[in-house]
Amino acid sequence: MTSPAAPFGPWSPSVDPVERLAQLRSLAALAEVSVGSDHRLVAELLAAERDRDAAERALALLDALPSPTRRRLLSTFSTVTFRSAPLKKPKGSPP
Repeated sequence: MTSPAAPFGPWSPSVDPVERLAQLRSLAALAEVSVGSDHRLVAELLAAERDRDAAERALALLDALPSPTRRRLLSTFSTVTFRSAPLKKPKGSPP
């Protein structure tokens, strides 16, 4: 297990409430793909939309994931959520 990160994403105190909801749903979808829909992390992320305690439980479960799984999930979340430039179109694709 890696050490917990500083507050990020939906756990950041400065995130807008609407963005927080979107990030929780995004993380829940990624968690379903990464660890399976029956994993408790998915349920806690969905519950965190209404319950701050669930958000803390979800963060603890995220921190407890095996490092490779956690890194893949967070890397994808970061790419999707914090993309700074538009995606490049493949050569030969229509405008």
